Amino acid sequence: MLHILDLPVELLTKILNELDFRNLLRCKRVCRQLQVIIEDAIVLRYKVELAINGLEDGPPSSLGASDRLNLLHQREEAWDRLAYKTMKDVEMHRGEVWELYGGVLAQGQGQRSLHFYRLPSEIRGIEEEHWKLDLEFAIRDFGMDPTQDLLVVIERPALPNTSYYPVHLLSLRTGKPHPLAPKPAILSHTPRFQTLNFTIQTCSHHVAVLYHSQVDNGGELLVWNWKTGDVVMAISGSTVMSFAFLSEHHLLLVRVQTANVALVAVDLRTARTEMTSSDDMDFVCSFNLPSFKPDRVVVDAMIRSDPAPSWKPSDDLQVPFYTARKERLLVVPICVVQDHNTISMFMLLTLSSVLLNHISETEQARREVAWDDWGPSGSRVMSVPPGLSQIWVCYVYGTSILFPSRFMHGSERYELNVLDFNQDAFRWHLAQFAEDPEEYDKRNPAKLMNQPMSMGSNGMLFGEAVLTNLPFRLTRTELPVQDRRLQAAMISEDSVVLVTTENNIRRYRILTF
Repeated sequence: MLHILDLPVELLTKILNELDFRNLLRCKRVCRQLQVIIEDAIVLRYKVELAINGLEDGPPSSLGASDRLNLLHQREEAWDRLAYKTMKDVEMHRGEVWELYGGVLAQGQGQRSLHFYRLPSEIRGIEEEHWKLDLEFAIRDFGMDPTQDLLVVIERPALPNTSYYPVHLLSLRTGKPHPLAPKPAILSHTPRFQTLNFTIQTCSHHVAVLYHSQVDNGGELLVWNWKTGDVVMAISGSTVMSFAFLSEHHLLLVRVQTANVALVAVDLRTARTEMTSSDDMDFVCSFNLPSFKPDRVVVDAMIRSDPAPSWKPSDDLQVPFYTARKERLLVVPICVVQDHNTISMFMLLTLSSVLLNHISETEQARREVAWDDWGPSGSRVMSVPPGLSQIWVCYVYGTSILFPSRFMHGSERYELNVLDFNQDAFRWHLAQFAEDPEEYDKRNPAKLMNQPMSMGSNGMLFGEAVLTNLPFRLTRTELPVQDRRLQAAMISEDSVVLVTTENNIRRYRILTF
């Protein structure tokens, strides 16, 4: 009787290549023969190492599995040691708006112009590119998705005392109406407030805009299908402070009610299209955070995650690999006030899979998930580091968050801290450490952080100490900014973007990997 291991190695490799990386790792433990085959076959090694690093394979190109594996090792080495390949300063234009998304840094100049800079990558073979758009109207705010050639621009009203802000759907390359948008390529909504801030996010065919007024203490969140112009969801109320896409079909809202904070997941496929109070909205799950002490008041909360869960680079770039769409780090900084003057800042970090696993198990709507059922093992709660900017907020990408810190108080030397919450990579590194701790420490500069962290034990925030234990890897390196003042650090797939000041002149310093 023919056994599967009697098949030719080439055929067995093709069969094994149909498995995902977890099953390949299981097969390695079945017998010595399978272990050797999987470790010797470049295509299988590439598949396993790609997944462990939280990446997806790029489109077909002239690069074979061996070439891609070599580039993957270069990328892994560069980010593990924060060893950037090149450094370049980019002029910061005098404008009120900016954005960093999809490997493109964009900034306003004056009221009607936008400059775009595609960040390069030596490892992934992306060339830098500059272009400029001059629009026919004044810009109040904007968002973008380079893969869809989509530029979402909120027009500044020409007349005072008006709250109508047209949302234009344009081509990122030409500034003309997007060919896939409805005609006219404008999303219309008149919020009931006049003094507004905006948050704009895109995810596949969805465009979401949060209209927020600090003066009137209220807001309205609208989600459209930008290709049809149809409203998908509309929510109003002062309790929704921020949002992020949790999946292509789920929106995650930060809901604050005095001293209670919850992350509320809404299914866009079943959401109400008429304007609904945030207190009455339909939701799938509400993930409760720990209870604050009675005299504490939450005055601000934000959620950051990047890129959108469905986002992938354009096939035209021919990249060998890109950040996998299955997992995102969600960062929630929260500001709490005590006695009207004592301010405390902390942040919660969790993974999209932690929340989506609970959602997949939910059989009834409006399910309340207690903190103890998801938070202690599925998150980290820690103080907001001083270097985490509340203005330059693109400090998270994929499963990583970064922030700068001074070597010591008063020093002009800075170091960069990168916390990577990729759980597959953490488990792989932990197994390597267990085999030979001394050798592992010689080869790997990142620290494995898997000890529980206690927050609030001094009674400043919560009724009792909050213990969390989502593991991560921590990497540090000194930043090349001794000649100037550092204001913030941001991250993209292939770059670290430093916001610097020299002689009162701001510049971006791009560190490219």
